[in-house]
Amino acid sequence: VDKMAKGKEHLHEVQLSAFLCAAVDGADPELATEVYRFLRRRQHSRVPPAVASSLALLVAGVPQGGQSLPPASCVQLLLEDVLEAGLELSDDALSALLRHPCSAKYSAQILKNVSRKLRASFAEKDPGQALALRRACAVTCDSVLIALSKANDWAQVDNAKHEMDQLGLSPSAATATALLARCPNSVLFQKLWWVLFPTLWEGGRPSRTLHLEHFHELLGAAVRWRDTARVTQLWVGLLRSGLRPTSQTFNLLLVGFRETLPTVELICRRMSAMRVSPDNLTWAILSEIGNTVPDPGWVITAGRLLQPKAENPPQT
Repeated sequence: VDKMAKGKEHLHEVQLSAFLCAAVDGADPELATEVYRFLRRRQHSRVPPAVASSLALLVAGVPQGGQSLPPASCVQLLLEDVLEAGLELSDDALSALLRHPCSAKYSAQILKNVSRKLRASFAEKDPGQALALRRACAVTCDSVLIALSKANDWAQVDNAKHEMDQLGLSPSAATATALLARCPNSVLFQKLWWVLFPTLWEGGRPSRTLHLEHFHELLGAAVRWRDTARVTQLWVGLLRSGLRPTSQTFNLLLVGFRETLPTVELICRRMSAMRVSPDNLTWAILSEIGNTVPDPGWVITAGRLLQPKAENPPQT
């Protein structure tokens, strides 16, 4: 590769493809990127979709700031080739590329391509093929939303969501959760909450695709922006979902309502009733709340509320 870079060595396209396969198999993103650059310079070279997809998955998974070449360079090359040269990638590979923050500037064109493909499929007679394409497009759109949120381009997030609505697509619960968790301010959080609410809630109940970790992420975001109405809504939804709360759930509730003492005591009673054991963070939160309460023995009182599961409440 060094000789090729200096113009002292010329390899055939087949040899370059073999080099690329070896670099991808060896999980060497720096070498793979260099070989891919040489291949791109050949006017009629076509990288096999399987090899290109493996390369995409390799470079998209490399953390930024590593010792190798910044993966952004190869991510951009691949996305440019997808848009301009018709490079074929698997749905997983394209999705991985689109989740990279540097892909944000390509998102509008990618969305146009997705929209064009999906609209064309509406006229197809094969419902199975149309459904498969619909699922693939939904995954692509999800990835676009994630990349735009990572790039902090919330205006484009709004545009992408509007485009999805027109196509009859909805973001997944995981994507909706990630977007809300990344909101940079309370105004955007509240606006986005109602935009994404149909994805999170179905028929008055939380979506079945919402897992406990999603609830924790959403509760964390609501607590961060001091939105007690959303904290309450999520808590009621969690109970309706049938999922079992953990100490982490109750810790988030305690932080969310730390300024309302009667509610904090109610949360402690509920934690005891559901037989959830407090952890060290629970005691730390209660101690912090106790520092703001005139009653010096309040933490002991809170400890008693957590009985019988709490065997050793703090004595100070």
